[in-house]
Amino acid sequence: MLIFANPLGVREFDGLPILIHPGEDIPRTEPDLQLTCRLRRSVSEGAARSFYCYRRRSDVPEGWAVAELVDPFPTPEREARTRPRGRFRLPFRL
Repeated sequence: MLIFANPLGVREFDGLPILIHPGEDIPRTEPDLQLTCRLRRSVSEGAARSFYCYRRRSDVPEGWAVAELVDPFPTPEREARTRPRGRFRLPFRL
């Protein structure tokens, strides 16, 4: 499973469906898809992971150049007291 921030926060992902995938050879098996972006995400320990973004060929403008995106997701600034929002505990034990 790949975990991403809300993709609508990235201008290049807005408007049309996009497939974000770790494989760079998807068009070989799915010829209707075209590479539109290369995405690099920073992960812990200063490393980075690469992903490839595809759209249907009919949705890609003629002459499109593959975009290079590095950490494009917006990062909200939060105060220490609001960071735990969305975390909760369920009252049961195994």
